[in-house]
Amino acid sequence: MNFDDLEGSADLGEPINLYKFSYGPEPEDCYNYTDAEQPLVFEGEVYYPRIIRRGDIHASGSTDKSTLEISLPNTDPVAEFFRVYPPSYPVVVFIWQGHGLGGEFMLQWSGKVLSCSREGALEANLTCEPASVSMQRIGLRRHYQYMCPHALYSQGYGQCNADKEAATIAVYAESVSGRNVLLGALLSNPSHYGGGIVEWVNLSGLTEYRTVLSVAEVEGKTQLTLSGIAREFPVGVAASLSKGCAHNMSACINIHNNIFNFGGQPYIPTKNPLGRNTPFL
Repeated sequence: MNFDDLEGSADLGEPINLYKFSYGPEPEDCYNYTDAEQPLVFEGEVYYPRIIRRGDIHASGSTDKSTLEISLPNTDPVAEFFRVYPPSYPVVVFIWQGHGLGGEFMLQWSGKVLSCSREGALEANLTCEPASVSMQRIGLRRHYQYMCPHALYSQGYGQCNADKEAATIAVYAESVSGRNVLLGALLSNPSHYGGGIVEWVNLSGLTEYRTVLSVAEVEGKTQLTLSGIAREFPVGVAASLSKGCAHNMSACINIHNNIFNFGGQPYIPTKNPLGRNTPFL
């Protein structure tokens, strides 16, 4: 029987869903699930049985009701990405539907996971938005402003282009408590690292990122307060710490030596030259 015959069958018309969750920069950073009773192979990848279900897919022509709910076990690795602190990478999801015969499945929905809520101790609900929503968003615009609008270390024409490698050092954590990471030594010029970035490799082999909110001296050592809990931060293992930037001319010159890429307009006049006492010319 072909796909259309199975769809119209009264006994065999119940479709099978394949769920592919992608998290991380590499193609192999995926979690493949199916609501079938046995593993299925699709496009060379194995989809494993999982207690998983989804809501109805809406195609009303607008995005006001376009979110999709996916439910799975509370302890599932995909749900764990959203525990305590949001994941460092976007969680992308693809849903195929078919009947498992001859690998004939059709893509029904694609998008990304926005958040995760938990129902009791057993179930987690993922709220997802379709890829079409991101396509319709207005892109960023450059504004006339004092401060530099560039994202720190962004590369390309008209971007920050600061040398991240030159501004990064290896640090070692002596202890970790919530958002606080106590380093094993006192940093040189610790104020340069406020607003910077900490990177480390978690137990799954993926790199975690946090922004440094503040830097303080504690008992002759440097303590970093991060933007979120330091999840799986390794103690005694090297992590990367990059300098921050106040997005003004002083920081651009003195910290990164990158004034030629400064994107702000620091000489905007503070007084209107066309005031009430200006004579008419």
